[in-house]
Amino acid sequence: ISMHIAHDYLHGTRWGTNLSIFKSRIRAFPERITNLHVTLAVVMRAVAKVAPSLDPAKYDYSTGDEGVDDITTRDVRFFLAHPLLARGCEDRVFDESDMFLENPNERLPEFRAAFRNISMIMDCVGCEKCRLWGKLQFLGLGTALSILFTEDTEPALKRNDAIALFNLLFKLLSSVEWIEEMNRELEQRASLHAMLGKVVAGCALFILALVSGSSTSKSDSKSFRKGKTDPNVSEFVVNPAEASANAL
Repeated sequence: ISMHIAHDYLHGTRWGTNLSIFKSRIRAFPERITNLHVTLAVVMRAVAKVAPSLDPAKYDYSTGDEGVDDITTRDVRFFLAHPLLARGCEDRVFDESDMFLENPNERLPEFRAAFRNISMIMDCVGCEKCRLWGKLQFLGLGTALSILFTEDTEPALKRNDAIALFNLLFKLLSSVEWIEEMNRELEQRASLHAMLGKVVAGCALFILALVSGSSTSKSDSKSFRKGKTDPNVSEFVVNPAEASANAL
């Protein structure tokens, strides 16, 4: 959610990225980025397991709008054809059997209790839109976990569960992509600031050199004029006519 806020932020009347939020809420905490990737791996593993049941040939994606239905069917088939979701490739993404290797009888109930507590906390969110999107993504995560821990090899999903699962996967994939984009943007800005700093420093040195040269020229000019008018140094002033006569 923080990643989406940082990527789509309202600056007055214009929508754009907010690098300050990204740096303070996400980039400053590497463990949050790691957790995001782990969550994506969990969801991808769940989708891989339920992929046969989500095939448009078996699952009804109809909404009553033929145009939308055709696009949905095409996109789902294209997505489920990804190599990571192919049969036999599920373990390349995530293996849920490693989650509770130590004391599974104790850890699994603790995990479920923590999950219920988070769900109850989501009910207390004041913003209706935030609560709606949060509950939808949380339902998607719960659906993914129920798929992983069920003994059914091809579990059937209710319509709301399928919607929540696809929505969560889209949000996670977008967040991972945006993290890379905003990191590149920060690096580009840092390079630009460094370049501007060098240009400003060069201009400052050039201006100081000009000012110093101008001051030296004025000082020499004053010294020369003072030498011509000072009687104490008159013997050092040579008359050109006398110099020519002496030479002859």
